[in-house]
Amino acid sequence: TSHEVSCRYHAIAIPKSDSCAYLAAEVNTSDIQEIIDSNANIYHDDNYLGNIYLSVDQNKEKYDISLGKDETIRLKRKQVRRYRSNVLLKSQIKTEFIYEIEISSLKNKSSEITLLDQVPVSDDKTIVVDIKDISGAKLNETSGELKWEFTLDANERKTFKVAYDVSWPKDKDVR
Repeated sequence: TSHEVSCRYHAIAIPKSDSCAYLAAEVNTSDIQEIIDSNANIYHDDNYLGNIYLSVDQNKEKYDISLGKDETIRLKRKQVRRYRSNVLLKSQIKTEFIYEIEISSLKNKSSEITLLDQVPVSDDKTIVVDIKDISGAKLNETSGELKWEFTLDANERKTFKVAYDVSWPKDKDVR
């Protein structure tokens, strides 16, 4: 059988892991209910992309189907600053981190982008992470995940900054 499913195309970019973005088709779980837990051949623009097994968490309203690398979205993540200092009055070590993420489009049309990064999270109260700048990202306090959702116009380039400090007692070994 053949099923045509409506979806929202967007690129998912994780520059910490890969300099390419991945095209995804976001579908409503209810729209693929009858083909969950089965094999499916995936086509996009009449091109065969491959075969996947659709195993979906049915408690989630939406599901992303990966359509492979999107070579027209370029990513660069570079460390702009890493400065370590001693805080004499508190007997602590403090390291400042600043990263710059640049994303650019080689497409001739706009693209919806989901950009993901992360800041550290500490379970130890003596190790403090102080977030300075996340360029308007949504922050998941528990995991430290940063999430930006935006539209990247044709041939457009955007830059995001992630800056934070990590402080800890001198007698602890932190990597």
